[in-house]
Amino acid sequence: MREITSHIVKAHEPVKITVLDHPGVGGACYDYLLEYGTGRREINFQNGRIPAHGINGVTNEALLAIVLDRLNGFQSGPSPCDENEVATVHVQMALIELNARTALRLTQGVEGTNSGHVSLQPAEPEPEPLPPPAPSAPEPVVEPPKKPVASEKVTQPKAPPKPKRKSPKPRKKTKK
Repeated sequence: MREITSHIVKAHEPVKITVLDHPGVGGACYDYLLEYGTGRREINFQNGRIPAHGINGVTNEALLAIVLDRLNGFQSGPSPCDENEVATVHVQMALIELNARTALRLTQGVEGTNSGHVSLQPAEPEPEPLPPPAPSAPEPVVEPPKKPVASEKVTQPKAPPKPKRKSPKPRKKTKK
């Protein structure tokens, strides 16, 4: 048996979760124990194919539906918050993905078996972390132009000299 602690936010979390079994054929465990105060509840997930073993436990989708219902209740209550709204979106996305998985398994004829299915879209790779910014060169210091002092003579900049025109070459006289 092992304890799950990923739900603990503070050191004195009043709910203890214990995994009661070992991973099955699909790689997941099926039986969990929740202990809180004087209460104890066991959660049993579906173990085995329904055609062969019947319905003998809950599904991930059923528990997510319960969590979604609670979050929606909190959001419609007196103290809705952004964090619950974000959590609601993520739980909805989890349900959508799990339902899409089941639909694919049905379409591919592997639902109710221990065979894998072919996903339609590959998982997106994690984005590469951005490189640290390059050290920047110091900005050049630009001093404002000086204002002339009353005793200084202000001169206008000289215009560039005009190009000299070449005089035309003399024409040769032609005889008539």
